[in-house]
Amino acid sequence: MRLLRSVPKQRLNIELTTAVQFQRDAESIEAQWEELGKVAAVACRQSKDTNKNDCPNLEIDVQLKVSNAPDIHNFQALLVAQQIPPDPDQYFLWHSTQQTNFMRYLNPHVDKLLEDGRKLLDRKERRDAYLDFQQILAEDSPAIFLRHPIVYTIKRR
Repeated sequence: MRLLRSVPKQRLNIELTTAVQFQRDAESIEAQWEELGKVAAVACRQSKDTNKNDCPNLEIDVQLKVSNAPDIHNFQALLVAQQIPPDPDQYFLWHSTQQTNFMRYLNPHVDKLLEDGRKLLDRKERRDAYLDFQQILAEDSPAIFLRHPIVYTIKRR
């Protein structure tokens, strides 16, 4: 079985940008990506179908860029968090016309669903529009959602 169709001509360099509060997570991702590259290089060396001189090119170099205020308009890979409001309207994050769509995601069908969701008064219809939006977003994968943190707010009576 042929595992590799072709080996890149140069190593993959990824700049991972994040905020200070996510530095530990970013360092974990950096280690995982670099380990993946090492595993791929070893598989390449063990393959009969590859030029062994190209195998080091499968290794991945990751540079972390950590700052208090990461530039969300200039990045290669970005690790950030976004507080999601109770209302499922995600127009400001994903509609193609919005400056706050820093992923530069463009999908006319999603734009229409987000527009319709804002206009619909019937809760079920609105919910359905946003569920369709979420399904398309999951299929398109313009971003990788790592986790949804659970936050508890404790108040005195």
